[in-house]
Amino acid sequence: MNKKLNKNFANVRRSVTQAVVFILFLTVSLSCEKKDEPEPGYTVVPFDNSKLIYRDIEGNGNLRLEIYNADGPTASNSGLNVANFAFANEVSVTFTLSDFTFSVPLDELPVGHLSASIFFANSDGSVSGNGPGITVTGEGTYMVVFAPGTAVTDVSVFVIDIVRMADIIYMNNITATIDEIRIR
Repeated sequence: MNKKLNKNFANVRRSVTQAVVFILFLTVSLSCEKKDEPEPGYTVVPFDNSKLIYRDIEGNGNLRLEIYNADGPTASNSGLNVANFAFANEVSVTFTLSDFTFSVPLDELPVGHLSASIFFANSDGSVSGNGPGITVTGEGTYMVVFAPGTAVTDVSVFVIDIVRMADIIYMNNITATIDEIRIR
């Protein structure tokens, strides 16, 4: 009788332990939901999408989303307040591409096609370069980041280039929006 009681107690203890683990897992999982506000330390920068220019601006097959370019079409009509644009560590842009189809199968593309990244430069050229590339795989929302390693106090060029995308999509109907620009 003692063996049977010990066996039943062990089963109850194992069930209670599994229930506690499940409750802890459930609590952790629920606390990881996406928040609407930016992470601490980030500032959201307003942008007017009605002034976003997107097309093969340079005629090189790249789709460019031009946020601001001092030598481009957005110089006098930017959706970004460039007079006060500065950041200490990095800038990230979340953007959405929709209403397009590819003219070739994605698996036939050479490596490097559809790589999207921020190109950024300040007015004196001391900060200039691309952020790491991400691969665009179709309609959807993407985020690119540029972290120059130094504080930035002004902007001369701020664009997102998507390598060779203009060559392989039907450009007539594409829609692009800047969903969020964050700095820290």
